[in-house]
Amino acid sequence: MIIGSIDNLKKYKSIDLTDCKTRQDKIVKIFKNLKYNTDKDIFFKYLTSDEKTKYLFYTSYDNIASYITKKHKTIFKNIKEIIKENPSVNEYDLKRVMEEIKSEDIKYEYLCSIYSIMNHFYLEQAAIVFKDNKYIIKFYLNKIRYSKYSVDYVKRVLSDTDKSYFLKDFNDEEKASIILYIQDKNILKKYVDAPYLSKYRSTIVARTEDTNLILDKFIQIDSLTFKLNLINKVKDNDLKKMLICMLDDKNLMEFLISNETNLSNSDLVKKQCETTLIDKNITIGVELEACNEDIKNFNKTKTVFNDFNIKQDLSVKSGFEIVSPILHYNLTDMNKLYQVCELLKRCNFYTDQSCGGHIHIGASYFTSKQDYYMLVYLYSNVENILYYITDKEGTIKRSSVERFAMKSKEQYLKAIDEGLFDKEHLDDGIKDTFDEINKDRYKGLNFKNVGSEYKNTIEFRMPNGEIEFTELLSNIKLFARLIEMSHKLVQMDKTDIIKQKALKLSSTKDELEKLNLLLEILFPNPSDRIIYLKRYKTNYSLTQKETEQITSSLRDKLFYEVVAYDEENHSLVKKII
Repeated sequence: MIIGSIDNLKKYKSIDLTDCKTRQDKIVKIFKNLKYNTDKDIFFKYLTSDEKTKYLFYTSYDNIASYITKKHKTIFKNIKEIIKENPSVNEYDLKRVMEEIKSEDIKYEYLCSIYSIMNHFYLEQAAIVFKDNKYIIKFYLNKIRYSKYSVDYVKRVLSDTDKSYFLKDFNDEEKASIILYIQDKNILKKYVDAPYLSKYRSTIVARTEDTNLILDKFIQIDSLTFKLNLINKVKDNDLKKMLICMLDDKNLMEFLISNETNLSNSDLVKKQCETTLIDKNITIGVELEACNEDIKNFNKTKTVFNDFNIKQDLSVKSGFEIVSPILHYNLTDMNKLYQVCELLKRCNFYTDQSCGGHIHIGASYFTSKQDYYMLVYLYSNVENILYYITDKEGTIKRSSVERFAMKSKEQYLKAIDEGLFDKEHLDDGIKDTFDEINKDRYKGLNFKNVGSEYKNTIEFRMPNGEIEFTELLSNIKLFARLIEMSHKLVQMDKTDIIKQKALKLSSTKDELEKLNLLLEILFPNPSDRIIYLKRYKTNYSLTQKETEQITSSLRDKLFYEVVAYDEENHSLVKKII
């Protein structure tokens, strides 16, 4: 069967070997042109013993394993050189060959011969191929023990018992890392009081799932951080409730127990929601920034009412941010938001000048670029007003608004001049246009999330932080209706009275007139308008001196520029009034 002349092998006549100068060239080319492992294994049989060794890794995994089993003493001496003869061989291939070797002894020899060219992932994968655990231990003791792979190997490959046995080989930090991989609860219990595990004690105790042990440690260890971490890590809900109720801090207790509490409906929510109709297809997201004197402990919590997530926000002094799930304007969702607000107040949270009240409206509600045009038109003409009517009556804008929620009207006017809203420019999509206009998200009206796979929203960032539900709901209504009407106005005939009022916004300098027009456009029910009129009157008066100077300078001008909506072409233009 030994090859005499490859050229005489009829089976391989279809492979053109005329460009091959040597027998080696011919062998390599034949192997590379054979599509199926069965054909490669048959061809392998025609090679000399030396050639079989040299080209071993050109054949199938099981064929390699079979040949290694027969010739292992010879092969293992030169295996690295053999592997080099086939550059396409990778660590996965080496692991797969090991799986095909039947003898545990030969598996061990094989792994010892190749381990130095394998990364730790494939080394671990190869080691678990052993059926007899003694070989894993033997390999660790002889090859891995003092290598860079040692910790990962012990964590991922050795049994829980063997992990414990070899802990003495490691420093305290490495010991902790390994113990956290132990699954046997009885073994875990042995390490609960280990001094080097202080940072991980709550994790270890929780993973024992031993109720008595968990309760004992909760009582014994006088550390609020430990107690809160343990509560977060315990899986049993009944036990979690029990631990929460054992806290001395009643505010923290109430905060945490909210995740285990069924919500009750509020008549207040029903009363405040039923006056205003908002399209059920509109989605809402709320960010509640709030402060607390004991914020360090509250920061240990992850959620309230299960799906309102707590996030750290460095811009909020002594506080955090609670991010809502996707909400709709219905009694169920608004009631949950109300309960969150009430919880924050009961737990002594408050807002200050560092807090913003950002509200997101789902951008998927818009169906055309004209919807965005109309929003930019409406917003640009009432931008100054919105900065008054989005805060509680009797308050002024937080100082940080100039940094985190800047006005955008002038940028939209500039964008019109530069043709960024022209049809040709918009062929690449509305998102690219807004990205070019607003370089970052720190605008009162933020379009940076539009088109995002994870958060496709239009964000309003100008409101101050707010945890009074009535005030918060008023902002939700305002922004939701602004989005809703931006979409609906595009569909209206220009003879529609609401459409006429909308187009009139760009024809007046008088802010009070603009405010009344805006409210008539957004809120058919006059009772809905009252809160915004009161906010404007009071908040405007608080900044009257500054505003009077600005307004006076505008009056002195012969004209000033506004964003107008071209009804005929459904586009944005600049207008001088």
